[in-house]
Amino acid sequence: MKKFNALLLSKDVLQISRFVDILKSNCSEVCICGEHTSPSVDISDLKPHIVFIDSLSVNNFSPLLKAIKNQVNLKRCPIIVITQDEISDDGVAALRDGASDYISYKVSDEEFYLRASHQLDHLRTETHDVIYQFDSVYPIEDRTILMECERYINNHMSDIHNVADLAIALHICERKLKDLFQEHTNLTAAGFIRERKISRAKELLSTTRMVMVDIAVELGYSNAANFATAFKHIEGITPSEYKLKSRSTPIF
Repeated sequence: MKKFNALLLSKDVLQISRFVDILKSNCSEVCICGEHTSPSVDISDLKPHIVFIDSLSVNNFSPLLKAIKNQVNLKRCPIIVITQDEISDDGVAALRDGASDYISYKVSDEEFYLRASHQLDHLRTETHDVIYQFDSVYPIEDRTILMECERYINNHMSDIHNVADLAIALHICERKLKDLFQEHTNLTAAGFIRERKISRAKELLSTTRMVMVDIAVELGYSNAANFATAFKHIEGITPSEYKLKSRSTPIF
């Protein structure tokens, strides 16, 4: 996990000391903040690549989590909530509110490292995609629009059901969007939206405990059945089969 900054939001340093030690051995910088635990938190200036919230030392972590997710430059930042129990109602609630994963105080050092590392691997891949996917597109105006499309889809996936939704959100003619994707990519605009959703689905299936219904909602599908059909059309297997396969394959 080199070259990544970790931020831990906790008022009890002793409680999370074991996790701090693990991160200090593998991250370029580890910051522990007890004062940044209110819903009005602004941590953007700290520039974390991954955030951990200690649920036991934060009175109500749900508003805090949502506040972090609403900060523009942290929308894709993985957030892991640390809970008391391995199977936790608080953890499930955190997933519903946008957390990437939850992990208990009882987890082993190795599992903590691997789960955090897996989240950062996804971040590294997504960052590379955003920077380089449209790097060769000219004119610059076209490149800017395509990059903005990707950013908006990634950050508002539940709201984008079709190309028309994307066009309205970005105040761009739907026909122009379709033409740009047709000209500069190997996908249609609709195909690009679908690809981004399935990519996000694979991330959620392999790194979180979210159930199919919640994943479908997060991706903007009307129900779990429609999500499963779209997933199988792209991947050739059902979401359940993919989840089982990803969990049985070592991360490294």
